[in-house]
Amino acid sequence: MYLSPARASAIAAVLALAFGGALTLPRVRDGLPPVGADAPAYCRIARTFVTTGSLELPGPSLLDRDPQQDLSSVFGTPYALSRDGRLLPKHSVLYGLYLVPGTALAGTRGAQASALLLASALAAFLTRRAAEAFGGVAALLSFACFFLLVPGGRSLAFGVNLDTALAFVVLLAFDLAARGRGLSSGIVGASALFLRPTTAFLVLPLPFVARARGPAPLVRTILGLGAGAFAYAATNVYFWGGPFTTAYARAAVFGPDGLRIVDHSGAFGSNPFPGAARILASYPHGLVFVFPLLILSLSGFLLRGARRPEWWVPAVVGLAGFLVLSTYDYAVAHPEHMIYRFAGLAWFASAPSFAALLAWIGTRWTQRRTGPAGLREPV
Repeated sequence: MYLSPARASAIAAVLALAFGGALTLPRVRDGLPPVGADAPAYCRIARTFVTTGSLELPGPSLLDRDPQQDLSSVFGTPYALSRDGRLLPKHSVLYGLYLVPGTALAGTRGAQASALLLASALAAFLTRRAAEAFGGVAALLSFACFFLLVPGGRSLAFGVNLDTALAFVVLLAFDLAARGRGLSSGIVGASALFLRPTTAFLVLPLPFVARARGPAPLVRTILGLGAGAFAYAATNVYFWGGPFTTAYARAAVFGPDGLRIVDHSGAFGSNPFPGAARILASYPHGLVFVFPLLILSLSGFLLRGARRPEWWVPAVVGLAGFLVLSTYDYAVAHPEHMIYRFAGLAWFASAPSFAALLAWIGTRWTQRRTGPAGLREPV
């Protein structure tokens, strides 16, 4: 059976990621929690659903302990109080439910394997798209840098990380929009709201990308977004009491005075200018140190073949969304827990542009050695 270079590159990326990811499984086999921000919380959601068939979490006296848990803190509590008084997960239920089949089969190891499967799908998706445009060598080199060589990329790819799922869903939605599959694009994009509410800002430009394919895909994209947004609003009404009320607005915190409800939005208030300086350039946790290739890879969008809206638009909105953290108290105080996660979309979205840059460099290097005959800039 013939494999195109693009498919072969995607398979090679998956195999490399699977080999590296397999090295993480002994950790959970030995009883340690999986790597990843809020990973114990997502595994708890899956484990609770498998054992009880419900999303309702055990009370504080019965709750298993994990290193990231702090019931007295809005950032550490796993609870949100529903409108009918139940203690439900504060974190994304959709991502927790994605881990359910793996958890049912193999416990925490199955959850870890499920997360690796999703990262492999993202790697295959990005590598194939980049290989179709810029060749297999450039695509694989870009994959190696973004998923394997940079520590921040490894943290996203090999951990139980919501942000990897979020990047995959958003990038897939933009890819579908660019291909004229408007209804699917809108529905997939709206599903990202169930991963993180602020994703609404990231998927709003989907109609801008879809309009290049004509009026019909544009209308279908808007309809898909609208339908998904309506489902999300209805879910919020059912669980939390209002269409714009989310679990993060009803975080349940336990202190000396008992239970109280805290809204995460109250944690936004830092001065944006020193906050931006800290999340961008503070050593060693600022963006330029966590993702050193990001700034360089953005220059790849200047090349003709990389100026595709389905690539540069999510990179731009991803960076804009990241900069919102400059006013988030917890992110400014603890960039080591936040930067690599919230820059994940911009990081993965810029992988194709880095492949374009590598292909352009390779072309120029070959021209110097063999002359310009027959060579051209990647398109």
